[in-house]
Amino acid sequence: MSIDHLVRRRNRLIALLAALPQKIEEIEREINTSVMPRVTVTDRQRQVLERIRMPNKVIAIELGIAERTVKFHVGRMLKKFNLTNRRELGG
Repeated sequence: MSIDHLVRRRNRLIALLAALPQKIEEIEREINTSVMPRVTVTDRQRQVLERIRMPNKVIAIELGIAERTVKFHVGRMLKKFNLTNRRELGG
């Protein structure tokens, strides 16, 4: 590598380092002003969620609904929260 090439690389690095604090501030402002979308659950989904560590059959009996309905609610909440398994819901 030539001396000119090294000088150009050094100058580029200095410019990048000088711009770094401003870039960090921009990113922090973005993070602080961004609004996460609010995810809502129905009353029944909340009831299921409160019992998520129980087996579906037990949840169904406690709530007086079919086990299949419990599975439906669990599946809907997994989708809403972008999760892959019920353990993540109970986290």
